[in-house]
Amino acid sequence: LEQRWTCKLVLDFLSSLHKRKKKRHSSGKTESVETITYETKEFLSKRPCACQSPEVIKQFLESIACFSLTKAEKLQLLNLRPVSPVEIQLVIEELEERFSEEQVEEMLKVVSSLPSNDAKETEDMTESK
Repeated sequence: LEQRWTCKLVLDFLSSLHKRKKKRHSSGKTESVETITYETKEFLSKRPCACQSPEVIKQFLESIACFSLTKAEKLQLLNLRPVSPVEIQLVIEELEERFSEEQVEEMLKVVSSLPSNDAKETEDMTESK
């Protein structure tokens, strides 16, 4: 993947939070920074985009290549994972002018085919039985 893509993905942000080492500061700000870091990791790890991997991203970009989407729109689809026409309309500018209803449905199918936390949770529950 190109560097300009990977540096903007929630996947990379979440990875950097997991790798973050505690830095000692002379001020009392360490605790609040650690709290924010922890809460951010918890929030992002529960989002569908937490299941991203380079392979998933590559497959997504190949699947969505037939649509004339900007890089920002592709990135938002990947990170936000809209599930309805209303949600995708918030991500893609001038959606109704640029795409037919069938094309919008096809985009939603591509997005819904991406791995999500729901699939991971179902798998974890099955393994624990």
